[in-house]
Amino acid sequence: YRQIRAQEHFNPPRPPLPEKHVTDHVLRSYYASIHTTLPLMHWPTFEKEVEEAYRYGSLNRIPAVWCSFFFSVLAVGVLFTTEPFVGRPHKGKEWMEQSRMLTDLWNDDLTVDHARGALLISIFLMEINLKSASWTWLGAATRIAQDVGLHIETGPWPEIEGEMRRRVWWAIFAWDRLVGMEMGRPLLIDESDC
Repeated sequence: YRQIRAQEHFNPPRPPLPEKHVTDHVLRSYYASIHTTLPLMHWPTFEKEVEEAYRYGSLNRIPAVWCSFFFSVLAVGVLFTTEPFVGRPHKGKEWMEQSRMLTDLWNDDLTVDHARGALLISIFLMEINLKSASWTWLGAATRIAQDVGLHIETGPWPEIEGEMRRRVWWAIFAWDRLVGMEMGRPLLIDESDC
């Protein structure tokens, strides 16, 4: 048993928010391409959190892990848009770097957002053909998910949170199988451990 505490020791400077119209377009692209097959978050809640960030006008009051997840969503979303005003693929790499810089893996207070962000980083890296880097981030996503207990159905979670935890775990499980087959590498998740 472990209580999740605020990660006060890790407080990197936050990058500026992208222009709102760009974010809206890229989130629509992410929703249409990735979210329909890998629903890693409760979409209405995520939309509300994004709107709240824009209402604040900056990411300074928002936890770094959520900011990291937000930029990983944008980076993956930009892969599936054809609009030139977004600045792809350059913008996707920039957002992925921001996500990476806001990720603290030297911490004992990991959350589901850490696992989601690491999975999306892995997906982005595979899509731009950085396969070894993708496999490494998949390893991080898997270990984070196991550390926060996504592989077992425990806890008195509210219904939506429990469903999101389940979806994140099985998305990581499926991605492990796909990457293992694609690269001819050993699987990271043993089925008997789930």
